[in-house]
Amino acid sequence: MMGSEAKGGEERILPATRRPDGTMRKAVRIRAGYVAQEEVAIYQSKGALFKKDAPLVPPGYDPETDLIKPKTKAAKKNEKRKEKKQQAKLGSTTTEPGDSLSQKLDALQVSSEPCETTKQGEISQEGNQSVTDTGKSELEKRIRALKKRSG
Repeated sequence: MMGSEAKGGEERILPATRRPDGTMRKAVRIRAGYVAQEEVAIYQSKGALFKKDAPLVPPGYDPETDLIKPKTKAAKKNEKRKEKKQQAKLGSTTTEPGDSLSQKLDALQVSSEPCETTKQGEISQEGNQSVTDTGKSELEKRIRALKKRSG
């Protein structure tokens, strides 16, 4: 250690030092053969050492051959089935009866003109047909139903 003086080759003495607050520390005498706790190696069992040195893959396993694994007949057959299901699914989604309704909803335009409400609950606008509350609620129900189907 730094600052230690050898005495006869066996004992070491650490000289007295001054603390930051001005007080003095005593000189420390270290006996022969003593190893400080910080310098002692941590004990590891044989099992821990074996695990540390063991390879990450099992013996005889070659990861390169696993990547080039050929497909079996069953795997190829399952892959074809999945493709057919996807194609059938795509074909059926284009002919849904709700598509015409969703296209109509997309074609609807919202005007920025203010609406006038009559006493009977009808909404009237210039140039547009009047719609009753029941017709409006029915349209809202259809919109919700379509959103449930698509979402």
